[in-house]
Amino acid sequence: MKIKNTIFSFALIIVGITAVTAAPTNDNWESAIDVPGLGGNTSGVNTGGSAQPCEPVHAFAEQSNLQPQSSVWYKWQVPATGSYTVKIVDGGFPMVLSAYSFAVGVCNGVPMNIPYRIRETSDYNNNPYRPQVTFRAVQGSTIHIAIDSATNVLSGSFNFTIEKTKYQYGAQLDYSNSAADLAVNDAFGRWWFGRREPFTTQVASSTVVWGDLGDRVFMADFNGDAVSDLAVARPDNGKFTWWIADKFGNQIKVVQFGLTYDHPLVGDWDGDGMADIAVTRNDFNTGRKIWHFLRSSDGQYQSLQYGLVDDKPMVGDYDGDGKTDLAVLRPTPQNTYTWYIRSSSDGTDISREFGLKATDVPQAADFDGDGKTDITMFRNDGTWYSLDSSSPIPIGQRPTRIVKWGTDNDRAQAADYDADGKTDYAIYRDGQWWILGSRYGEVKTYSFGTPLYIVMTDGGLRNAFFFY
Repeated sequence: MKIKNTIFSFALIIVGITAVTAAPTNDNWESAIDVPGLGGNTSGVNTGGSAQPCEPVHAFAEQSNLQPQSSVWYKWQVPATGSYTVKIVDGGFPMVLSAYSFAVGVCNGVPMNIPYRIRETSDYNNNPYRPQVTFRAVQGSTIHIAIDSATNVLSGSFNFTIEKTKYQYGAQLDYSNSAADLAVNDAFGRWWFGRREPFTTQVASSTVVWGDLGDRVFMADFNGDAVSDLAVARPDNGKFTWWIADKFGNQIKVVQFGLTYDHPLVGDWDGDGMADIAVTRNDFNTGRKIWHFLRSSDGQYQSLQYGLVDDKPMVGDYDGDGKTDLAVLRPTPQNTYTWYIRSSSDGTDISREFGLKATDVPQAADFDGDGKTDITMFRNDGTWYSLDSSSPIPIGQRPTRIVKWGTDNDRAQAADYDADGKTDYAIYRDGQWWILGSRYGEVKTYSFGTPLYIVMTDGGLRNAFFFY
């Protein structure tokens, strides 16, 4: 009996050790677990995981490289062409999040399918416990997702989700921070970018030449990587030619779209998370405004009629469905504006009388953080007036927010500068940026630009949205 008890105890020890040290079933990419659909949470653990032969070294845009050590693997089939974001929503250890495609390569002298990096990070918004990656993917392709420890002493459990990327209306210049950055340009195609350093008022500046005198200029994400690209719409023999480059000035594509008497603009009317080229055209025979889009999701052309010839287009996602809505501002005889908005989610129309024609400039803003664009005006005396989309009040001309931030003739620069999901009040004045953060209520100022530069945000010249 004593011998049996000893053997039984020894067996328990062996079982216990095995349970602790056993590798996860998806330790290798050949055994990657399928992730279904979009929006749900997938749980996993990498304790006991290991690197496998020919697994790429982790290489980041703005961090030191790391050797793989305890990665586990998942695979996901892309439902439609567009931009997607994989994010860790719950995790108790610093981790590396990677997205890979697979193609034929050589591993230890043997031809086989091996991973090729699309995007990866171990830090997002200064939080290595909640990394996320954004990338463009083509319908029907398979994306492999790897989750690894960022340190050799910590591992554990996590939850992640895959979502369609939401289009950004502010300038974003790096992969690891969703906060808006600073950008200015001059009339001769010179751009200056200021990526703000965390927790300081320092700006990492860079300069790119892209465009020329007479171009209409925009900043937006045209390739789905969540970083703003540069676009100019250039008049060329009666038409617009769009020249698009990344933030380093590397050409992405050249597209001819629109006529020189059109009004060019950018947004995300197909909801794939990437910028669509668009123009509005006045039909003086009918008195109507025609919107023409070139969808980034499938490259197809689309046109819709909305508004009158004297209306001013204003981009924004007013219903929060991830698509830019048709929206115009119509001047009234009383020197005010009426906003007309058609919801892309259900096709309903709303109208709101809000703003003064002589003094106000509209803003694409989401001050309440509900994912919907709020109707907002910046008055030239430095006062902000807005109607929160989440407000239950029957809103008309009466603002739900009135904030004094700025002085006479400042340039409004509303965007999410502290990455909390809410738009911050910000102005530009003679080379100085003044930002009132919504996360902690702190004020930050940056010296960036000169009075000769034109401020860039929200996908284009702020005033070019409105006065043309």
